[in-house]
Amino acid sequence: MDKKIIDRLEDIRNRMIQAHKIFSKAAYELSVTIESLDEDFKDDLESYAKEADSFEPYRDDTIDSILTDIEITIDYIYDLSEGAKWYLSEQNGESISFDEFKALALAFSPKSTNLIYEIKQYYILNSDSSKFDIERTGISKSYDDAKRTLWRGTSRGMPFGTFYEIIERTLNEISCQDFRYWLFNEDGQLLDYAYSDDANHLFKGFDTVRFKPGEIVLFINHQYKTIEPCVIVETPYTINECWELNNRLRDECLGNEEAYTKAIYEKKIKGKDRYKIYTLNVGKIIDCLSVSLIRASDPGDRSRIPMISSEDYRSLKGWYDDYISK
Repeated sequence: MDKKIIDRLEDIRNRMIQAHKIFSKAAYELSVTIESLDEDFKDDLESYAKEADSFEPYRDDTIDSILTDIEITIDYIYDLSEGAKWYLSEQNGESISFDEFKALALAFSPKSTNLIYEIKQYYILNSDSSKFDIERTGISKSYDDAKRTLWRGTSRGMPFGTFYEIIERTLNEISCQDFRYWLFNEDGQLLDYAYSDDANHLFKGFDTVRFKPGEIVLFINHQYKTIEPCVIVETPYTINECWELNNRLRDECLGNEEAYTKAIYEKKIKGKDRYKIYTLNVGKIIDCLSVSLIRASDPGDRSRIPMISSEDYRSLKGWYDDYISK
């Protein structure tokens, strides 16, 4: 074997031995120290140390499975350190600033570096139908490359409406997780983005939201491959609203002489990154990611996205007027 490879493996082995000693000592000290901390903090740590996805029946002792176990352990350590960081900053009165809060909300970075970016092009089957299908897909190694691929595809054109999606995800033997989605119109212009549940991203907020309560737009229903008219009932939280919620919860905890932990915020913010919409087909209010909504064409609009019929428009407007009057 090449001596450079042998030397590199020897160096890695020495560092792993050192890391094992450091981690073993830290784990022992953590187990001793945690017994003197309050129950809220213990509960919060438990919310971080979630069980990782694992397929135990198919487990083997190959190098790949061992490396996967190491990656899972690294994630555990990272999550625990983030929980401790939040707790310590609150105990020391070092609450996060709005600029730091906003940076965390907008600059989410998945812990996994094994990421791909899937590009999907959807096309509407005909000018007066609500059905759509996938025209083509592609894979890129970076978001910027995916955008360039998408822009090249827009020049091909389609006889009817087209829209695009980029999905950030991991793809390996253990699991496939989606982290973020981006929605683009037929000209390749970014319309919106959203985090998936797998992202486990705490500060899910938007600088602005595209639609207001009462607006009637189109819902991209991926389950049935339809584009359905809907009315916006509630909008997602903006970053400012997330920030206000964070401060309100913190003040309440301080007033009650309780520890303000990430778990408290996470519980209250859950689901606030969704629109609430009402569609005629479903007949009830449902939660909807921002990347599942698109503006309908207006009369005379050059866009080939479908228009909303006057009958559907009146029905949705009537439902919403009744809803807000109750």
